[in-house]
Order: sequence, then structure tokens, then C-alpha cells
Amino acid sequence: MDLVKLAPNFNPLLAGSSSIFGDYFVFQLPHLSASGLATAHVYTPYFRVLSVTQVLTFTPRRSSETRHVTRNWATHFNIPVGLLPSIGGLSGAIVYTSDGLFGVDVILADRDHGSGALQVAPVSAFGVEYHAVTLGENPMVLIISSQLTTVTVVIRNGLPRLFRFTYQRRDYTHGDTFQITMQREQVFSLQHCTTEEKNLGTLTDSHILSTRPIGLIAGSCWSRLEEVISCVKKQKEPDIAVEMLLPTSSYGKTFLIPSVDVIELRYYGVVVTSQRSTVIRFYEGVFGKFYLQTIAESGSSRTVSLKVPQLLTSNKPIVCYLFVEASCDVQVGGPSMTLVVPAELFLNHYIWNTDDLVWKDMKFYVIIVIKATDRGYLRVSGEQIRTWRWRAMHGARLWTLATGQLRRDTYDATLDHGGSGFGCYLYGYREKNSIFKTNGYIVSDIHAKDCNSSLRPMTEGDYEDNDCDGRIDEEIDNNQDDDDDGRIDEDLCGVGEENGGWGHWEPWSCRSSCGSSNFYASRQCDSPAPRGTGQYCPGFRYKRGVGVCDTGIPCGQNCPPGHYGRDCSGDCSMCLTDCNHINGSCSVCKAGWQDPQDGCITPTVYPPPL
Repeated sequence: MDLVKLAPNFNPLLAGSSSIFGDYFVFQLPHLSASGLATAHVYTPYFRVLSVTQVLTFTPRRSSETRHVTRNWATHFNIPVGLLPSIGGLSGAIVYTSDGLFGVDVILADRDHGSGALQVAPVSAFGVEYHAVTLGENPMVLIISSQLTTVTVVIRNGLPRLFRFTYQRRDYTHGDTFQITMQREQVFSLQHCTTEEKNLGTLTDSHILSTRPIGLIAGSCWSRLEEVISCVKKQKEPDIAVEMLLPTSSYGKTFLIPSVDVIELRYYGVVVTSQRSTVIRFYEGVFGKFYLQTIAESGSSRTVSLKVPQLLTSNKPIVCYLFVEASCDVQVGGPSMTLVVPAELFLNHYIWNTDDLVWKDMKFYVIIVIKATDRGYLRVSGEQIRTWRWRAMHGARLWTLATGQLRRDTYDATLDHGGSGFGCYLYGYREKNSIFKTNGYIVSDIHAKDCNSSLRPMTEGDYEDNDCDGRIDEEIDNNQDDDDDGRIDEDLCGVGEENGGWGHWEPWSCRSSCGSSNFYASRQCDSPAPRGTGQYCPGFRYKRGVGVCDTGIPCGQNCPPGHYGRDCSGDCSMCLTDCNHINGSCSVCKAGWQDPQDGCITPTVYPPPL
């Protein structure tokens, strides 16, 4: 568990209202081998203690585990990925619930398959229409339901003669359509994950429609980027490429493509359209100049070599996914995949985790894309950025990019003055492995087909497309028509100039979330909150009290045998000897179980012994 060093003006109410914080998450992950491990990091912007429950419905025995998290402490759950389904069909899901808002990101590691990472979106971010994007080896699409729904899948495949998907004793290939009835908290896997052979053919452009909102995770469970990078002397090790996809209602028109400056990488973007006759403009990576390319069909994709960092734009809503792989001379593993967040969906606050629980030697870097005028207001875990490397972006004079190396910890990034948003990504690498993920985005249907023209109830800076024009908070409070739509101040961004003022002190509470600690109290700079170039409140946000504060929550030292953790909710009953009451590790597992360092949670036989 890690200390979350949040900036003092991080606004949890704004963070939860429209970002990827939520109180209900349903998802699934690609199949890994028995030696694989998936770690879900959980964090919250709130000071009060949240009880977050993980429920696994894909295991032979439905399992449940509850852990506590506060703004000062992040926690993690281990997921037994060796029990995940490796072939297509219906299965159970991974479910997280709580009584408050929290965020989830996942890092996957497998000594046979490689590494991957994704930012998990809550159920509130689900949509009804998707276009899949995968790689050309062992493609993987996971369809996720949170309620009863009917899903229609239209398969598109680049190598139709080689790819076959079997469901209910029938084979499906390129051009075939089938329907699935999905129950609550269920996953349909369109995949064939194996290290024994190549399952060729990308599922990119496959069209998924649903009667009720669903989620979609796609990529490849074991692949190289051979279709665009071929190393003659020595082929790259395969790796995991995985991402949670955006629904078509959240597609955008402006994309600031990030780059990582620490090693030599090659970048390829996959652009998917939502409408016919879409024109994209991008800076091409081979010849080094801007190109215009027209994509005639709706739901079609183009793969483009990119000179990064750069600005990519479109005349109609699109989505862009970035595939990154090291050059042939660099000893780093196969491809990593990330969503390039539309600039329309940029946040002004992020939380992320860099705790590598498997490899221990992965190097992590945060990449931030920000307006040049906002650079001085950027804070990472409360500190101003002074030593990072800054770069200009091709075709985007108003934007700049920063890269900084991070230790294993939990971080946040925010703008001192609120205002416009910025992009935030995490890249990690080691020999044979790499990950690339976004650290968040606004959850908003900026291009929903059912958006009506009447104005929605509007709050200044609410991260909503209040006037249904495909843009978020584009107006300034100046009694003018800033977006040329004939209306005045109908979708305000909250940028003004007002100095902040302190609110009331909150009640005294314990500094630690378990055991005994000092009393402390805090106050918010929200009466009013600083706006625009206004100053943050002078003075201190915290004060320390006298005496000892007892939380009443054990820190793990006095747990009964077979249990561990701050609240003794962790299960290590499969250990032959009693486990460490703080982290759950032990020396020897019972017969039929393995991984004593993780409390013997992984069975070696199926079904696992009771």
C-alpha cells in the first residue's frame, strides 16, 4: 500500500463527477499462463475510508475480498489470471464495488506472455457501439455486460482464410454476424490466446452493437508488431497489448500524440472512423511531412506511421490507438498499446500507480501533454516540475510535452488554477517487456447520436457538452458567443480570475488509516476555489492535534491464522504454515497450491483442492 501524495487543491467532487472514478466496475483480462499475475491498483480522491470489494465470478468458486482505501492510502488486489478463459465464449467477470468513488488500473505480468496495462473505466463509461482494434497475432476482444443485454457482433478480419472463431458449434470468420444474450456481470471472449501457435488475423474494424451499454477490452494476448516492424537479425519477444476501448459516442476530432524520449521507439497509430468521408491530417513518420488522408467508409481503420509528438486532427469524430515497439537494436520487448485520449476529453487532475509487483525492475515514466501557457501551473504530487525534459509538438504550437521518470509509488498530477485540461500517460519498460497506458479521461458522450439540441442544465466547468456541439466547456464567461453557434455563455469552462479562500476546518481524524497515529485536521481551498490565474490560499491546509488517535482497525499484527491485512480480510488459508499477517506471504503452500509469496492464491490443479 502506498502513500498518495495528492496536490493540495485536488478536487474530489470534480474528479468523481465525470472522470473515470466510479463506484461500480466490471471488466475482464486476457488469459495468461499459471505463472502470470494481474495486479489491480485501487485509489480514491476522498479522505474518508472506503471499503472496496473485489468479486471474481470466473473462478471455480466465486470469491470475494474487501480492502480499505483512503485518499492517503492506495491498495491493490491480486487476480488469478491463470484461471481466466483462453478461448472464446461466455464467462464470469471481475467486479469492484464500493460506497464511494474510486479508480482502478491494472498491470499484467507473465513470464511467458510479457506485460500489459490498462486504465479500467467504470460502468458509467460504457457505450452501445464500438469498433474493435487488435493486432495480427492472437487477437483478443472482450465484451463486458453489467446488465441483461443483447449484443450483435460483425466480424472483420484481415486474413479471413486463416482466422476461425467457434461459438455454439459453429465457425465464424470475416463478414459473419452473430448475436449473444448476455446476463448481468458477464463477459464474452472473442479470442484464442496461446503461446503454442500463431492465431493470425486482426479483428480490427469488427463492429459491436448492444441494446444496453457494454464495455470493450481489446488488443492481443501474445503478439509481435511484425506487420509494421520486422527485425531481420533477431525477432522481438512477443508481448501483451491491451486497452479498454472508447465507445463511438466519445470519439473526438483533436489528438495530441505522446512520445517517450528515453529509448528509441517506433510509433504507429490506428485511426477508426465513425462516419463516412472522414479526412484525417497527421505528420507522417517516414518522410517527415503532413499528410491528408480520406477514409471513405464508416467504421473503417487506417494504420499510419507517426512522427511524434504531434497533432492529429479530423473533420469528423474518430478514435486513435497508439502501438509502440522498440527499434530492433533496443533490448525491450514486444508491442504496447494505449488509447490516445481526444483533447476534448482531457482532465485537469489524474491519479496513477507505478507499483511493479512482479518484475521489480521496470522503469516508469509519466508523459504529460499540456498547453504551453499552463506549464507553470502543473503540479505532480504537489511539486512544480522543474527538471523534466520538455519538447515541442509537430503541428501544435500551443502545446508542449514533458517526460519524467518515477519511483514505485502512487502519484497525482493537477493544474493549480483549474482551467483547461491536459493529457497524462504512463510508460514502463524492462528487457522483454513494456507497458503504455493513459492515466484517465473525461467520461462524456460528446458525439452521442441521441444528443438533442436543447441546452442541458449547466454548471460552470462541469466537463459536460451542455450544448451538444461535440465540444466540452468551450465558452468563457464574457457575455460573448465564443464558439459561433448563436448562443452566449451556454457551455462555460470555468476560467476566470479569482483568488482562493479557505473553508471550515474538517473534524479531527486519525492521520493513519489503521492502528494508532496523531490527530490531524484539514481544510479545503474552496470558499471560493481559485479560478483562472487566481492565487491558491495562503497558509497551511493541515494542522496537527495533541494526543493519540486510535482508528480501531488492526494493521495486521493480530490477525487470526489464515488471515492478513490491515483489517484481516486477506485469505492465506492455503499456506501450509501461517502467513505474514501484513502482506500474506508464507514459506510453503498446501498441496495443489503455489505462489507462497502471494499467500498461495494460485492453484496447480483444476479444480483446485478445497
